[in-house]
Amino acid sequence: MSRYAKSGGVLHEITGRYAKVNGVWQQVTARYAKNNGAWNQVYSSGKKLSDLPVGSLLKINESGVPQQYIVVHQGNPNTSIYDSSCHGTWILRKNVVSSMAWEFGNYSSSPIHSYLNGSFLATFDSDTQSNILQIKIPYAESYDSSTINALANGLSTKIFIPAVKELGIVQYPLSTEQSTIPDEGAVLSYFDYPNGSDLYLSRSTNSEWWTRSLSLSAARYVIYVHSTGEITASENCTNSSGVRPAMILNSTALVSTSPDSDNCYTLQ
Repeated sequence: MSRYAKSGGVLHEITGRYAKVNGVWQQVTARYAKNNGAWNQVYSSGKKLSDLPVGSLLKINESGVPQQYIVVHQGNPNTSIYDSSCHGTWILRKNVVSSMAWEFGNYSSSPIHSYLNGSFLATFDSDTQSNILQIKIPYAESYDSSTINALANGLSTKIFIPAVKELGIVQYPLSTEQSTIPDEGAVLSYFDYPNGSDLYLSRSTNSEWWTRSLSLSAARYVIYVHSTGEITASENCTNSSGVRPAMILNSTALVSTSPDSDNCYTLQ
């Protein structure tokens, strides 16, 4: 039920609560009360991330500039593959953030992993960084092995790039020496199209982009996604391709109650 206040003889709907801090009015996003020695939330101005439907857009500042992210999954995609740390709100940047080479080796040794968890992570403010979960993500051990480091043996990270299976791909038409896909994940809800319709569109972006999936039968090759969303080839790891960051946010974090003019929610 809406609340109203009268000003100048006119009723105005109350859309937020404010408090003066150091002489500046700031919106109150939550209120707490102590009960039995513990602080409990009694008021919130937003909704939880977990309440957003898959496919919702989220706007997050990078170095002060808002960028759009897509909610691609809620919860843990598969508890037999993913560590319990992976339970949260999965988001994927709408477009690539940079272009770089993978270099030889598995994903844990790739400069992409170092970049995402170093200089790119630093583009977020401290409040946003505190809502990005430290997780353990599954990844393939090497080009010539079917060993997958999963569950507690996964790669400790905050920001990563998606695996092919997370993007809804089980197999694809490559030449025989480049056709093996590592079993390093489960399809995320946003890419779960049983009949294949709109799947390319869901993966499309402004540039081609790397996955974190090695081609297990072709040394130095890594599977990538065309800008159209199609996955039909792997690329030599020494070549450059786009980096499209993903992360898992604390699902209890608050967002705006409604989307803005760009149809995006914002973190509170």
